[in-house]
Amino acid sequence: MDSVMCLVWPALFAVFMQVAADSHTSPCNPGLNSVECLAAVKQVMADDNRFWFGTNYSIACPPSSVSAICNNNDKTHTSIITRMRVNDDNSTDTIKQVLNVTFDVPAGSYQSCGNTYQVPAVTQTLDPTQPTNISLWSADHLPHVSWTAEDNKIYSLIVWDAGAILLHGVMYNIRGSNIDNALTAYNYRGPKNPVDRDQPYVFLLYEQEAELIPANITNALIAFLSENRFIAPDKIVNIASLSGPVGVSVLTVKADPYSTEYMKQNRIVNNCPVKLTPMFAALPLSYNVSDVRLLSSVDVTFTSPEISFRSCCHDVTIESNSRMTNPMGNGRIWPVYTRHVPSIAFTPLSFFDTFYYMKNHYTLLLLDVTDDLAMTSDPDTLVHWQVVNIRQGDLTYGDTTLPYKAPLPLTDRTLMFLLLQQSMGVNVSDLAKFTGDSCPQHLLHRCHFNLTAFITQLGMKIEGASWFVTSPDLYSRQQAVLENLQPEASACLGVPEYSSPCQTAADTCSNGVEMTKRVSVMTLWQCGLVLAFMARV
Repeated sequence: MDSVMCLVWPALFAVFMQVAADSHTSPCNPGLNSVECLAAVKQVMADDNRFWFGTNYSIACPPSSVSAICNNNDKTHTSIITRMRVNDDNSTDTIKQVLNVTFDVPAGSYQSCGNTYQVPAVTQTLDPTQPTNISLWSADHLPHVSWTAEDNKIYSLIVWDAGAILLHGVMYNIRGSNIDNALTAYNYRGPKNPVDRDQPYVFLLYEQEAELIPANITNALIAFLSENRFIAPDKIVNIASLSGPVGVSVLTVKADPYSTEYMKQNRIVNNCPVKLTPMFAALPLSYNVSDVRLLSSVDVTFTSPEISFRSCCHDVTIESNSRMTNPMGNGRIWPVYTRHVPSIAFTPLSFFDTFYYMKNHYTLLLLDVTDDLAMTSDPDTLVHWQVVNIRQGDLTYGDTTLPYKAPLPLTDRTLMFLLLQQSMGVNVSDLAKFTGDSCPQHLLHRCHFNLTAFITQLGMKIEGASWFVTSPDLYSRQQAVLENLQPEASACLGVPEYSSPCQTAADTCSNGVEMTKRVSVMTLWQCGLVLAFMARV
């Protein structure tokens, strides 16, 4: 397993972390062309103890270590400059200037671990002596790279991950002082660091002896990468007869949600549980989860067919749709979308352990944990779904002891999915003892669930979690009336245009492309107020 596949926990990173100087003390503040900046950048390139692969690596990761954080594709070399060469030359004498690398990226957004992240527009020039505070989404866009060019010189630019020993871009036959007229042998790829520690990505400018033949450089790269995707820049230097580097810059970044999603989508590593763990561990559940480390993603998708119904004097149509839980963003899902059993997918940290869920049996719980989170003295934790003895990570190979009960909230509620690893098979006849003795008939064996007793007495441990917030909508109000949970006047309190008896026969709203019709005194604006109960997501 290579270094980009580390499965790591923030507490393990301390030995690798470097304390960066405040930006106002940067030697490059006078300018990238200053003598002080060039000297400092050379030091960054040659420093044997600046990054995780430095001299401290052998202390943190002795030969007997099997920790994934210790994966290192070049254990011999401890500085950027020696890792990029095929020998132990630590000289920086060829470096004559610091490259101007500027990211000028418009605002955008991306999804990671079920959450949507908004990224502001950025215009930022790299300071190679400092960690870079930039979204990896922005850094995935090709930056402007420029330098002071000499007359009649031809240049090549190599972008390279010095930690993982991976190529991130090759441009060549560059005449002039920027990459605008460059030919590309290997397209630029931004940082995809999955680990929450400083990782250096290096921009290296070389001088060419002559024009390079495109087919030759491309074929040579293909040949190298087909044998070993870990490649030092000097491999390219040798085949292309380059000299240098004559100019450098360093982009130093940590993992962020963008790289986390990239690694998951490409089935390299699933760090979504790692990112969710701090949020989950901070929740005041009745069972103490402060030391829990999540090891699996619980991806939940609710699929809602089109539905039409009458509620609180209004006919409402909701088009077919799907909603996924989003615990990272404390996402809200309205009851009209959760009326059917959701699909559940479990994903472990490592995609390479294909038999992961075959090693143990699992339990899935869906709990209303609202009282827990409010830290009430006697929380009424309600079981909405319970499946035990799950085999192969597939709910169909489990025992459903309490079928899915769709939430019909009368107030804001938080519902949580928990994946628990069993230490033994569960006797389904013993499960009733973990709920209250005086549950109403429609909540039999569901109310006053004792999560702590369930986990401790059955020898389980929490492995995955997801949750969502739900609130009353017109669907849940209708169902509350139909199931005699509330009288209509209480269920419909506050709904626009509701009266008892209803004033019109068929006020109609739809959340489709347009309102289907308007009857009586209902205005488009009032219809919008009604839909606010239904589709505020």
